[in-house]
Amino acid sequence: MDKAAIRTQKKALGLARAGDHERALNLLDELLARYPDHYPFQRDSLVIASWKKDCQRVLDTFASVTPKNRNKPEVLLPSAECLREQNRVRAAIRALESGQQAHPRNQKIKAALTEARDELNDQRFTAEGLLYSDSSDAGNLEWRMEGKLWGEVADHLFVYSRLLFVRAQDPAFATGELNRAAVGLDYDVGRFTVGAEVSGDFVAPDEQGISGRIRYQPSDLWNLFAAYYSFSEEVPLRAMAVGVTSDQWHFDSYYHSNDYVWEWSFAADSFDFSDTNQRREWYSEATYGFDLTEKYEKRVVLELAQSSNTLAPTVYYNPLSATSLIGGYKYLWVVDSQYQRHTNDIYLWAGLYDQQTYGSAPIYGVRYQQSYQFTDDYSLNWFVSLASQVYDAGREVELDAGIRVVYVLP
Repeated sequence: MDKAAIRTQKKALGLARAGDHERALNLLDELLARYPDHYPFQRDSLVIASWKKDCQRVLDTFASVTPKNRNKPEVLLPSAECLREQNRVRAAIRALESGQQAHPRNQKIKAALTEARDELNDQRFTAEGLLYSDSSDAGNLEWRMEGKLWGEVADHLFVYSRLLFVRAQDPAFATGELNRAAVGLDYDVGRFTVGAEVSGDFVAPDEQGISGRIRYQPSDLWNLFAAYYSFSEEVPLRAMAVGVTSDQWHFDSYYHSNDYVWEWSFAADSFDFSDTNQRREWYSEATYGFDLTEKYEKRVVLELAQSSNTLAPTVYYNPLSATSLIGGYKYLWVVDSQYQRHTNDIYLWAGLYDQQTYGSAPIYGVRYQQSYQFTDDYSLNWFVSLASQVYDAGREVELDAGIRVVYVLP
């Protein structure tokens, strides 16, 4: 270990104690890139992330620590607390039990284990509500309303139930509206999570569906997800209203650099509609954070999307192919408030949309969002967006909004 690395570590600790957690973590990320298995750097990164209340980062770092060092109280205790905050009480208990075996006289581990076991005896479920408006269909307003309840019922096993309603403002699409109920489960196996779901429409009982999914995190930087749905809930209401349905294959991935300066995501979907149309679409987004601090983030964004259909025109899609290229600027800032965390962010974007036979045209828009973490058990975020889009050479104005609430039941 060279002396320069030790000096950098001390500088990071000084910055963290002064409250500049982001710069401290960036310095430690540089050290961990050179010494990925060096426990003192891992420990300091995890502890500072806990000071910052970044539980996902705490747990990502905890996963990279060797099993022997995970039992050390300085990394074990904040990690167990984060597991409990994510409602993963059984995982917290397993980690604390391992720590207690290694350190049987440590009173802090003993107290944390007692608290976790008491919480397990009063295991709580988490409820989530979503309300979203969509005016992308030539200005025809649609509403999506979803409620979900989930919780851990055994080691590694989570179960959930959900209700989904999709409504159209135009009564002509009423026959395509969704009224679905579903139950499902997820099972964690190391870095894999596998899940399955059965669903049905309680107004149209013949519209049943099953789905399967798998998530894989090959490292702390990557997240991969794949799923199959025998009944897609993403089919436009225009199609559903005339009896057209589809299954759906979905894949997405997410990557971030150690210091979160670079982020990249990719998603792809494949639909085989009942009217023989085959639709393929993909979307990719890359962001670069050129000014990241504890109080704000400034990022530039590049988006690229492409879609194709084998049957066109249809009542729900027209172009055989379409492509969009967008550049944007995203600014997020932390608001000093009475809550645990309150952030605002604004996203300004502009680009080109190219539709086969109609050529290219400019598109642009803005989105504003607020996120609140009121308590450990209660969070809310909402957004509103305004965009000028082009479809079939005609300009359309889209005004959309949404709200999401997550609450851990008492």
